[in-house]
Amino acid sequence: MTESKSLDALAARLPRVAPFNASRERPTLLTPARAPFDGNFPEPPAPPAEAEAAADDANDAPLPPLDLGRKKKKPPKDGPFIVRSGPGAPEPEETMRAEIVAACADTTGMLARHRAERPMHELAKNEAELLTQIDAFATSGGDCVRSLVLWWRDNTDDPWKAWATVFALASLDGIDVLQTVAREIALLEPDATEHIAPIAEALVVSPHPHVPDLARDLLAAESPIARAIAIDFLGRRGALAVEQLRPHLEDPHLAVVAAAVRAHATVPPAIGVPILFKYLAHKDPTVAWPAARQLLVWGRPEPCFEVRAGRGENLAQHALEVLVYAGDSSDLELFERILARAPASASQLSALSRFGAPSAWAFLLHHLANEELEEAAVRALTTLFGERVPLPDRKKPAAWRSAIAQAKLDPNVRYRHGEPWRPRAVAAECVRGNFPRAEMRVRLDELMVRSGMRPEVDLARWAPETWGGIKLAAQVFEKADGVYPPGTWTSRAR
Repeated sequence: MTESKSLDALAARLPRVAPFNASRERPTLLTPARAPFDGNFPEPPAPPAEAEAAADDANDAPLPPLDLGRKKKKPPKDGPFIVRSGPGAPEPEETMRAEIVAACADTTGMLARHRAERPMHELAKNEAELLTQIDAFATSGGDCVRSLVLWWRDNTDDPWKAWATVFALASLDGIDVLQTVAREIALLEPDATEHIAPIAEALVVSPHPHVPDLARDLLAAESPIARAIAIDFLGRRGALAVEQLRPHLEDPHLAVVAAAVRAHATVPPAIGVPILFKYLAHKDPTVAWPAARQLLVWGRPEPCFEVRAGRGENLAQHALEVLVYAGDSSDLELFERILARAPASASQLSALSRFGAPSAWAFLLHHLANEELEEAAVRALTTLFGERVPLPDRKKPAAWRSAIAQAKLDPNVRYRHGEPWRPRAVAAECVRGNFPRAEMRVRLDELMVRSGMRPEVDLARWAPETWGGIKLAAQVFEKADGVYPPGTWTSRAR
């Protein structure tokens, strides 16, 4: 591993300016003509007293007669202006550039959210639109970096706008943009934990070659948010050894501890298992769940034992996923008790449908009447029972009740998409990609746990890498199909 260089040591190199090539399938490092940014925001000069007095006189003067001649007005000779074709005064060019930057950043933030929350089969189309916005931002040139930072400071409460800002900056050549990212992350509040994953993911997919240097600087920062982002980024790359992770496991900030636990996914199981046992019992679910998940992926039964023994309350509703990944039909009553601990949610309905017990139909149908959960209930019913109901009728409880009754399902069989559960059926679901990223993640996780195979896929990567990984993983999991008798929770090997 090459030693990281501090960004300050790299900052002497000015941004390159080169012929502009639009981004294609993947993010491209862009080299527009733009002003370097040093983090300073100069105050506009105060108007002299004479100018203020003249402005007051102008305000008191009578309005000029209405010009009905529709004569074209020429822009002033002094200063850069863009003349709008419609009514209104001409605006300074930099004001127009700032408006372009804000519009591109707003749209990029929306599309970043869609990457995570829209069905994954839309990913490539979504990303093509996103790259168009980044190209438009870059070609605005001038003080585009300063304008983007000002926009972010007005929108720091939105994690997806943080993704948009960080990705846009790290798509430009130059060290100043990465120094800007570091400065702005340092300004985030210590409790801005919802920003960690989006910013780390934006850095993972950004094309800037010196992002690893930025991450090394963030790892030593005072801000716990900065340290957690760095650990997430470097952990995904397998760039942190156990010895480097150890001090972060004892950090006083939970977000840093949780990131360090997640980063153990790239550690050899023989080394990582004893470490994560300790954090399986952590009182906070943001720490306990990634420890439990990784132990299950490594083939350890302890998380399931803990939940069955009634010691899984620290996992909160993630305890349901433990049973989906590693439980069996004997866990149905326990599953129902865990459901009752918290208000109904989309993740609850998803877990219940993936557990596969046909007796879940009444609970799922009940939530078709909940406006906030009806879409999640339809998706859950389809996951469990398949497309037995025509699309226009899928929000009608009576239609589902009739279709389920006609199916005459065996209460002792585990189902997926209306057929007895088997790894091949889940792998086919993944390849279709009719659900968002979180739903893809839990399906891939269960297949890893049930099959004992571990083709890890980073779902935050760009579409070509993500879909290549999903399709390869599906082929691997299909090999486990013969190990499970259809409709069971337990393989023949157990």
